[in-house]
Amino acid sequence: MMDLGRFRFLRAIAGVAALAGAAACASAVPGPAPRGVEGGRPYVVMLSFDGFRADYPDRWPLPALAAMRREGAHAQGLVPTFPSKTFPNHFSIVTGMYAGQHGLVGNEMWDPARTRRYRSADTAATNDVAWYAGEPIWVTAERQGVKAAAFFWPVSNAAIGGVRPSIWKPYDEAFPDTARVDSLLAWMALPSATRPHLLLGYFSNVDAAAHSNGPDAPETRAAAETVDRMLARLRAGIARLPIRDSVTVIVVSDHGLAATDSAAFLDQYTSLDDTTAVVTAATYAQLFFGGDRAKTERALAGLRRMPHAHVWRNAEIPGRYQLRGTARAGDLFVLMDPPWTVERTRRGRRADFRPSRGNHGFDNTLPEMRGIFFAAGPEIRPGATLPPTENVYVYPLIAHLLRLHPAPGIDGRLAPMQPILRR
Repeated sequence: MMDLGRFRFLRAIAGVAALAGAAACASAVPGPAPRGVEGGRPYVVMLSFDGFRADYPDRWPLPALAAMRREGAHAQGLVPTFPSKTFPNHFSIVTGMYAGQHGLVGNEMWDPARTRRYRSADTAATNDVAWYAGEPIWVTAERQGVKAAAFFWPVSNAAIGGVRPSIWKPYDEAFPDTARVDSLLAWMALPSATRPHLLLGYFSNVDAAAHSNGPDAPETRAAAETVDRMLARLRAGIARLPIRDSVTVIVVSDHGLAATDSAAFLDQYTSLDDTTAVVTAATYAQLFFGGDRAKTERALAGLRRMPHAHVWRNAEIPGRYQLRGTARAGDLFVLMDPPWTVERTRRGRRADFRPSRGNHGFDNTLPEMRGIFFAAGPEIRPGATLPPTENVYVYPLIAHLLRLHPAPGIDGRLAPMQPILRR
């Protein structure tokens, strides 16, 4: 039973969050009122632990994730879409589509058709729905009369198809982790008419620590322990709510992370003067030549001398990456092998320059790039284990749990998730 003081605290947070969400979502397309729990609609809460590698739960004592494994199901790894970067994979998880399908092919992108650049830190760009294809699960839910809430989930600020979650928060890295969890709990304590049935939360602790210190560092372990405590706080709070028996909790990560210690420089192998745009993303680079074949071939000849790198024309990007033919992938695509990274130029850098101690965006089939998947709830089989599983299958799983009709044209399927379901 929740004590009165805590109930008032959670309701206060809920009121502030709901007002902020309502003000920010004035342009959303309204849908029919959702059915509350009394109508049989269950709840799904999904947390993302950015950069949480698949092997961390086996290496470090993480009691909340261990409890999820005992009481629910897990995968031996969540395989990211390529490139294994934050925004592409958070969007793949919620759309069930590969990056080449939904269009968000990097945290930074160049669109040769629009001659515009996308950066995940640029709010004007992330709000621009022209960058995105596909239908996020919150749009699917809202269009079918089911309220959704998102706390910092990447791209949840954009009104895709004119729809945002009923409650959403503009990203604020400084917002305390405990307050994020308590806000989710407060939203779940709202009256049934305004209570969201889909809730998404995001935590960047592990990714930030691993970039700065490396995937094996004590600081990364400490960050993993922090988010594990947030999961414990969430589940303890849910256990005190009247709807507790109708809630499924899912924990995912967008990618893993590999140790990095060396960098190559594009302009040491080819002149960049012929390019119309260059995108460097540490683990890969995209070069655009306005479709000029001669310029592309000159650069290709030089870049193929770069050690620890794979270089492809757009039409030759391996099919398993699901990017071939995608204009935003570049006329040339350069992919590094860990522990190597790629930079545009050495100019302006210190002689002893080294890249960050950890990074991601490498070949998505590498074990170091795998994220996590855990699920526990009334429809999840306790003790069930999946092999390494593609993250595009999460969208159809959530749609199934919430009794939603999935959007057409997705890459994900429910069948690979069937072994963890009770029915």
